[in-house]
Amino acid sequence: MKRAIFWALLLLQLGTSCALSMRDIRKWEKNKEIDPLVKLLRDEKSGFCAAAADALANIGPPAVEPLISALRDENSCVRGIAAEALGKIGDKRAVKPLVIALREKNPCIRGATANALVKIGAPAVPMLIPELRDKDAAVRLSAAQALERIGWQPKSVSEKLWFFLASQQWRKASSLGAPAVEPLMQVVMDENWDHRWEAAEVLARIGKPAVKPLIHALQNGNTRGAAAWILGRIGKEAVEPLMEALQDGRVRAAALKALAQIGKPAVKPLIKSLKDYDVWVRSNVARTLGEIGDKRAVRPLTEAFKDPNWRVRKEIAKALERLLVSK
Repeated sequence: MKRAIFWALLLLQLGTSCALSMRDIRKWEKNKEIDPLVKLLRDEKSGFCAAAADALANIGPPAVEPLISALRDENSCVRGIAAEALGKIGDKRAVKPLVIALREKNPCIRGATANALVKIGAPAVPMLIPELRDKDAAVRLSAAQALERIGWQPKSVSEKLWFFLASQQWRKASSLGAPAVEPLMQVVMDENWDHRWEAAEVLARIGKPAVKPLIHALQNGNTRGAAAWILGRIGKEAVEPLMEALQDGRVRAAALKALAQIGKPAVKPLIKSLKDYDVWVRSNVARTLGEIGDKRAVRPLTEAFKDPNWRVRKEIAKALERLLVSK
């Protein structure tokens, strides 16, 4: 009996507390008392964070600065609720802090922030456009989706390109041709492997206009492997620039890898390079001809076996062995 009375009294007390709290919230909202509402917003244990945020949103512009401050709260729930409240108010002062909040790792917070920016509308557009180029794919996508929902339409080729890349419309990006190459090379270095693969595929589809920037990318250790693979996919149109790149010791290995991937279209130019003045070019070319496995290389390699350098002769012997025993 005593236990039942205890629980009844406790529930009555809790109910009274809730009723008083809601009355307080309504009173603070009516009187535009921002400080107690902000304090309640930041108190996750109170259970009234959302109610306090709604009250602040109803107060409107005077509550904008405290809500902006709440975007930096250590509690992710508080940050998300504050973003929603700022969206309801629609004050352009919130645009910059909300755009910064798009970089949140938490997808729920990013979603709430994007929704808020959409509600603010046109004033958010100028600050969202640069976010299409952010290094984080999730930020780029959030910005593109927000811009689309606002009703923004890209005007310049550059804007179209970055919008297509950010929204992962890869085929549309490839349709823009040469201007798409440099931005796509940035995406090739993205942390997201799926995006890197898609960007590489787009570059391969673009073809010839992508060759020169890709040859340049061979000089960068971070992009060398990807650039070589894409050049290999482009094929015949990349052969001549790759042959010229053999003279650069920094990129030679990557260029030869691409030429081996291209295969038969690279055989004749490679055969000519068996007479190159550089020992390392001759030896690596011999190895690559062996890897390609085209029988047309047998006679030139046999003739080149007279090479004065033992390293070159060694690679020629290995290449001939592969070619002559291959079916």
